[in-house]
Amino acid sequence: VFSLFEELKLLTQADCKVTPVALTSASGLWHFHYCNLYEGTVEDNIVVPIAGDVFLGLDLNTQVISPIKAGLFDDWRKRGTKIVFTVHDILPITNSEWFPPTVPKVHEEWLRAILETGDHILSVSETTQNGVLAWTQEERIEIGDKEFSWFHHGSDFDSHTPFDGENDVDFGTVAKIKDKISFLHVSTIEPRKGHWATLDAFDKIWESYEDVVLVFVGAKGWMCKKVVSRIDNHPYLNEKLFWLSGISDSYLNEIYESVDCLIHPSEGEGFGLSLIEGAQKGLKLIVRDIPIFREVVGGAAVYFQSDKHMVAVIEDWLADKYGKHKNCNSNPVFSTNSWNESAQIILRDVVRN
Repeated sequence: VFSLFEELKLLTQADCKVTPVALTSASGLWHFHYCNLYEGTVEDNIVVPIAGDVFLGLDLNTQVISPIKAGLFDDWRKRGTKIVFTVHDILPITNSEWFPPTVPKVHEEWLRAILETGDHILSVSETTQNGVLAWTQEERIEIGDKEFSWFHHGSDFDSHTPFDGENDVDFGTVAKIKDKISFLHVSTIEPRKGHWATLDAFDKIWESYEDVVLVFVGAKGWMCKKVVSRIDNHPYLNEKLFWLSGISDSYLNEIYESVDCLIHPSEGEGFGLSLIEGAQKGLKLIVRDIPIFREVVGGAAVYFQSDKHMVAVIEDWLADKYGKHKNCNSNPVFSTNSWNESAQIILRDVVRN
């Protein structure tokens, strides 16, 4: 949201104003208020749109269900405002077993609500868009003349100043990671992300390879008690296995600069931003063979089909079968979007269409 906001401001400064808004019900009624993204403050004045305005909902905010039902967006549409919502994924609906019991129901209610009230549904990948359209057909949901489009996230770390502003980099840990052949997995710890299978694979790898490091970056999520316990009690913790939770963008950037290969064993994603970030840094990619990863990185990755296959692929990579070499972050493994290019797609397909 921060990155797209910055780029949209630059791209539209001659012909329209881009301003962040926040949803509140402080007055007892649902309203959007103008806000300051950098300071995290909400202003007193209420948003009253006019003809030609566009509401671009970029984040996943299930709180919009209530104002949708209350008619807020119906009023905006009558004023001539175009309503756009972004779908990052519909995995809680298609794969409810990966989420807490209450999540699938709320996610479906949210999806039905934005499909009902939105003029344009913007997805973060073609795979996600295809999933949304397939689901509307299965559920016999009328979409009429609604518009659908998709874009890919940007990945230009170096041109955007991290918004966290923190200086939490542990250079001692970075040095340990950089000193050995290192694999990185970036994601929240949750059932679909494949942490358990990755630990199984590396426990076998470590039987034959001593100078190999596995780095998990991501916060503790849900339904992950056993995985977290296994990490916390692993005999190689902070030696060959590292778990960095809640680190800043600056720290994550240092990790990307220090590792050799990004591994992504997730069973389902709406996009997979870490693949793009890793590719931008020139990292080799080892990923599960699922449609979204084929869309995002194509032939630039080595794919494995199952948890059991993961070990063989990693061993082949270590044996130099795939042309392994130390971190080559100056040479991206394939062309990726910048956030400016992502913003241009949104402007073309959503705002100016």
